[in-house]
Amino acid sequence: MTPVYSTWLAAHGKLWYDDRWYRLAWLIWPQAIGVVVIMLLWAMPSSVANAPWAKPIDGAARAQQLQALRDTAKSNQSAMDRLERDARAGEMEAQFYYATLFDPDLKLSTVVKPDVGKAVDWYSLAARQGEQIALNNLVLIFSQGIFTRLDYTRACFYARKLNPVASGGSLSVKGDCYARGLGSTPVDMEQAANAYEAATDKGNPHAAAALGYFYENGLGGKPRNAEMALKYYRTAADKGESLGLHNLGAAYNLGSLGCSATAAKRPDSFSVRWRTSTT
Repeated sequence: MTPVYSTWLAAHGKLWYDDRWYRLAWLIWPQAIGVVVIMLLWAMPSSVANAPWAKPIDGAARAQQLQALRDTAKSNQSAMDRLERDARAGEMEAQFYYATLFDPDLKLSTVVKPDVGKAVDWYSLAARQGEQIALNNLVLIFSQGIFTRLDYTRACFYARKLNPVASGGSLSVKGDCYARGLGSTPVDMEQAANAYEAATDKGNPHAAAALGYFYENGLGGKPRNAEMALKYYRTAADKGESLGLHNLGAAYNLGSLGCSATAAKRPDSFSVRWRTSTT
């Protein structure tokens, strides 16, 4: 039986081999149609901007939503489950807020018991994406050694990633990491001075005492300045900080930094005692 298309196919084959213009037209017209379609699509007004999925996320608004969800999750299992889903989906702020529900220092939840291991795990996930408050909390957890073992390797690892928006306590730890080489941190007095200065601006007394020592001895790019040293020692001493009290007392006992020597008994040692404070 002869196929119904044989006559057309035979004619097409004859024209293809005998007529070069016919052959050229078959080569050109599919490309021409493609170009026309592309130009039409390009010229058409786009409706993508009106599509909900195409709208950029308002980060501040989303953070507020997640904070509100976390506040509800403190006493509501359903809200906690929703927050956990967002956290497991990889959303940085959700991971941070979910971690706070397990943080034993915050004690926010009545649904779950404090669990420092889970808090650290979720803070770490958020910290990997650059969440500064998560980094801040990890620094305090590992430098305080209250709910987990004291671990300056981890504390300083996170502290070195902090920016100046962090709390005074964690920035003070950052200063100690650089000043003392804690946790295998390369000693860098200029970095230490910057961290102590930022922490002092946030009211941390340990950082103020350390900054006074930097001015007393001309460290970290700070000039020797007795007046500034006394200022920061007094700032720390007024808040009962031991390093500030010690160094201020030493200045009076020795009659150094422009102070008049007192009749107080000279202490056995005036060496600076470093201490990590999280105030």
